[in-house]
Amino acid sequence: MAAKEEEGEQEEDEGEREEEVNREEEEKVDQEEEEEEEDREEKEVDQEEEEEDQEEEEEEEEVDQEEEEEDQEEEEEDQEEEEVDQEEEEEDQEEEEEDQEEEEEDQEEEEEDQEEEEVDQEEEEEDQEEEEEDQEEEEEDQEEEEVDQEEEEEDQEEEEVDQEEEEEDREEKEEDREEKEVDQEEDEGEWEEVYREKEEDK
Repeated sequence: MAAKEEEGEQEEDEGEREEEVNREEEEKVDQEEEEEEEDREEKEVDQEEEEEDQEEEEEEEEVDQEEEEEDQEEEEEDQEEEEVDQEEEEEDQEEEEEDQEEEEEDQEEEEEDQEEEEVDQEEEEEDQEEEEEDQEEEEEDQEEEEVDQEEEEEDQEEEEVDQEEEEEDREEKEEDREEKEVDQEEDEGEWEEVYREKEEDK
């Protein structure tokens, strides 16, 4: 009788131990499943953060590309303006040369008129009428000389204006160069920030 009771107690103890083992195994399985779920959630969060970082990087690259294209357009416009200014300068140079030729021709005409005046002086006693005609020619030559003088002054003013325009073009070119350097520094700063963010994400 006592042996049966002892055997019953052993079976009961073994049953309790099996239940305890089963509970421990179930708790272990639950713990593993919970850890796996947490790992999945962490991976999803990391994936979302990586996608957001990628989107930000792409947006920054697009902005940098747009700024670079704008700088290129400005540089091309400045080049076109410089070419136009060069053409205007060449045209002004041609006008100046033409004015110089006209001035030389006027000088030659003036010298010829002077010679004619001397001849007229010699013939004054013989022909008073010719002297009067020569006097009229001399007055006309004087008027032409005054007109030429006015044209020369106008050409001088145009040359001064052209010089001022050339100086302004040089200043604009220097400002464009400084803006380009500033843009380049900004681009480098943005790339450094992107690189730091990538390193921090890692």
